[in-house]
Amino acid sequence: WRLGFVAADELFFSYLVHARGCPAATSPAYGSAGAALLRYLAQEEIEPSVESLTIQVLRRYVSWLSRSSYSPATISRRIYAISSLFRYLVSYGYAEGNPCQCVVVPKRRRRMPSVLSLEEARGALVASEDHRWARMGFRNRAIVAVLLFCGLRRAEVAGLATGDVDLRSGWLKVRNGKGGRPRSVPLVRDVAGALRDWLEFRPAVDHDCLFTGLGGKPLGVKGVASMCSSGPPRVRGYGDRGSARTRRGTPSLHCCCRRAACWISSR
Repeated sequence: WRLGFVAADELFFSYLVHARGCPAATSPAYGSAGAALLRYLAQEEIEPSVESLTIQVLRRYVSWLSRSSYSPATISRRIYAISSLFRYLVSYGYAEGNPCQCVVVPKRRRRMPSVLSLEEARGALVASEDHRWARMGFRNRAIVAVLLFCGLRRAEVAGLATGDVDLRSGWLKVRNGKGGRPRSVPLVRDVAGALRDWLEFRPAVDHDCLFTGLGGKPLGVKGVASMCSSGPPRVRGYGDRGSARTRRGTPSLHCCCRRAACWISSR
C-alpha cells in the first residue's frame, strides 16, 4: 500500500486546521510548496507518492528549484513545508523517516532591512488621507498608522474589532495573531489620533469590525493589501526613489512592520 502525495497533503492540511488551529492563510502557503513539488515529479516522471520522495529525489528537487531561479528563501520555505509534512506522517505512522533531514538548502543572503524614517512614516500618513471620499481618507490614515506604528499584519488589521481599541488606556488588542496567539500593542499619539478620527466617522453598521469598505461591509485582508499597494499617491521624499520597498509611493507592508519594530526598540 502506497500513500499518494496528494492524499498525504490533504491529511496534513486537515491536521493543521482542525488539530493545530492554524489560520486560513497557512494552508495556501503549504499548498504552493506541494504544488511545486508535484510539478517537478511530473516533469521527471516520478510517481507522486510518499515512498518516492527519497533523499536523492529531494536533493535533485532542490537543484531544480535553484536552476529555476528561485531564491534561497523560497527554496528553504518549500523544503521546510515538505519536512513539516513528513514529521506529521512519521508521527502518525504513515512514513518511516523524514528524508528532508538529509537535504541541504542554499544559504540565505542576509541584507540590512530597509526602514522608513520617522519623517517618511508621517509623510505616508499624510498621503494616505488623499481619497475622494473624506470618510475613506480617515479610514486609510488609521490603517496606515496601525501598520506603521503597531506592526500588525494584514490579517490582524482586517480582524480588528471596535472593542479592541482602548483609547483611554492607549492599548490595542490583537485577539488572533500569528499562530492564534493574542497580544496587546501600545498606541502612540499618531495612531490614537488616527483611530479616534476614524471611529468618529465610521458608518453605523450591524457588525463590530473596526474597518469597513465603502458599502459598510467588513474590510478583508485583500482590501487592506490593495489599499496599501495602490491607494495613496506618491509621497514626496521617498516615493520617487524607485526603491523596492515602495509601490507608487506607498510603503510595503513588511517595511511598515520594520518601522514599528525599530520604533518600539528605540523606546
